[in-house]
Amino acid sequence: AGRLTTTGEILPELLEQEQPDYIIYDGMCPWGYFVGQILKLPTVVSYALMPLTSVRAIMHPLKLKVVAPVIVGDMSAGIKSSRKSQALGKQYGVKALGTAEFLNAPADLGISYPSAYFVPYAQKAPAYLHFVGRVLDDTLQDPSFSFDAVKGRKLIYVSLGTLNNQDPSLFHDCVGAFRDSQYYVLISTGKGTDPASFGGLPENIAVYSWVPQLDVLRRADMFITHGGLGSI
Repeated sequence: AGRLTTTGEILPELLEQEQPDYIIYDGMCPWGYFVGQILKLPTVVSYALMPLTSVRAIMHPLKLKVVAPVIVGDMSAGIKSSRKSQALGKQYGVKALGTAEFLNAPADLGISYPSAYFVPYAQKAPAYLHFVGRVLDDTLQDPSFSFDAVKGRKLIYVSLGTLNNQDPSLFHDCVGAFRDSQYYVLISTGKGTDPASFGGLPENIAVYSWVPQLDVLRRADMFITHGGLGSI
């Protein structure tokens, strides 16, 4: 609902800008969608989140078990968002965003960075949507980060991302599981856990609050992760 409120507030200013030839916007930015529709511009949408290609993607019983409480808990927010979207559509004389489109605004051309390999029912994606996968080059994030301690061993990387890393129990479990093993283990805790709190560590395990993740993933043989979008 907040994004639709923001859309209503900033649309007048956006519409006063010099008209471009086309507009590119993120799928979670409804103001981009509305600007494109109102000005009748060619539109390109960028999906950092996995695009919803079919309602069947969330209808599996195991998925519903997770999704249903979220839907019910946010039902009032969903209703408010829908009403705001309909009001904006009526105000500007364009098609409003549907409930399933608040995170997946459509466009003339869609670019999805999550690979089709990870997207349920990718084969049912609309014709305008293209799965391009990773768009990163091979430039190192931090050339100074040393992998010398790996010493030819298989490298295991452990991370819980940047948002949900406050519980250090997985990190401690990994320290216990791989202690004195034939593997070298890099653990990135994020800001939620102080690496010093692990005390003395065996030679084959190193704990950091941050590592150059892309550089590490180029070298890693295994990635233990919560499955966040950036990590995937």
